Amino acid sequence: MIEEFWLRVALFLIPAYAANASAMLFGMILKSKTPLDLGIILPDKQPLLGKGKTWKGTASGIIVGTIAAGIIYALFPSETRAIAENYLIAGFLISLGAILGDMLGSFIKRRLLIKPGSPSPILDQLDFVAGGYLLLSLVYIPLAEELVFVAVFTVITHIATNYLAFKLGLKKVPW
Repeated sequence: MIEEFWLRVALFLIPAYAANASAMLFGMILKSKTPLDLGIILPDKQPLLGKGKTWKGTASGIIVGTIAAGIIYALFPSETRAIAENYLIAGFLISLGAILGDMLGSFIKRRLLIKPGSPSPILDQLDFVAGGYLLLSLVYIPLAEELVFVAVFTVITHIATNYLAFKLGLKKVPW
């Protein structure tokens, strides 16, 4: 039972983390300039999402997360059934959900007048996880323990990896 728990957690985390990280990374590498929201300003005089959410980053995140799921499925086809009969669909849903969750986080931050790049504890760490699980719930309902573990693990991991990315010069701020 314990092994199955860790398996389900890993099967969720790998595509979600791959999607979230690659959206930022490929957005920078591909020098993406076209914002996903096309520069739309809402009545609150704030952008819909902001310049940090780009078409190339969004597409890259979904593609890389789904590819990660495909690799996992190819290597461990029977184990992936712990989440879904068709893990490729589950991986796509996790990846798409992670990106949509991150976009929703940006939308909320703009409404709260939090500038792009400014910290927003908990929202910054859990928006993509919440989105990933929300869409995954179309094919798999996670256990409460999974949700709690993934939330705590993600907050700690997100803080540590952002600090590392800052120290390596990949990010301008450590959050």
